[in-house]
Amino acid sequence: MNYFKSTAAYYFKNFWFVMLFSIVPAIYIGLLLHPFMFVEFLYNYPNKEFSGFASFISAMLPLDVMTLVLGLIGLIFVTILISMLLGKVEAHFRLGKKSLAFKSSGVNNNFSSVLISSLFLLVSFLVLMVILALLIMLMNFIFANNGMIVVSTVLNYVLTFFALLLFSNCITYFGLVCCEMMLMGSPLKTALANAGLIFHKHTFHTVCTSFLPFLLASVLTIVGCLLGVVWLSNFISVLIVLPFSCVFVLTVFFDYYGLERRDIKKIIK
Repeated sequence: MNYFKSTAAYYFKNFWFVMLFSIVPAIYIGLLLHPFMFVEFLYNYPNKEFSGFASFISAMLPLDVMTLVLGLIGLIFVTILISMLLGKVEAHFRLGKKSLAFKSSGVNNNFSSVLISSLFLLVSFLVLMVILALLIMLMNFIFANNGMIVVSTVLNYVLTFFALLLFSNCITYFGLVCCEMMLMGSPLKTALANAGLIFHKHTFHTVCTSFLPFLLASVLTIVGCLLGVVWLSNFISVLIVLPFSCVFVLTVFFDYYGLERRDIKKIIK
């Protein structure tokens, strides 16, 4: 199956359906938590001076108290909405019908799976940002401090490219872990192992497809910096990444297990 084509087809065919569950998280994450602040850092890097690791990491991550509080609140709030989104898309895949009705038991089951995966993703993101900040600081010390700011800037973009590639695939992997727990009832250890098998079935295709929305989001963030509307680019970026990633992991999951998708005929038409 062409995962990108299938995911994009569902995303656009059912645009308002997925937006219904994505717009509030996009407002919260995009406008309050600055998810692409590290891309803004790249844009501003040539014009800034840094005095140590703390100055690098604080420029790449929103570490103020208010953002940390909002992040903890948002973890629960956004997890609920993503649980709803995954549940409704999965039901549409399985039944071929879109519905806005919810059973509390279904939402509760989805919530625990999404929360566990979200915590893994949060830790992955923080670890990647710390490593990226250390590498950028090293590039700054070797090149920028010796008058080669252009070289340092280019290398920073390359490093960030690979960090985004890794994180986008962390989202796919832990999204598959979530699907395993949510749909198959697998315990965490089994879900982690099975998600690895699913991910590696079509590794190159999976890696590229999961990365594309993040690449687009990064370009939008740079454009937002140029136009002075970073808040808008962050909002739009989350609206692209969040529902696309949810539909993508379910698409991969259904294909791997050979589960019937009754929505397919409607998409093809």
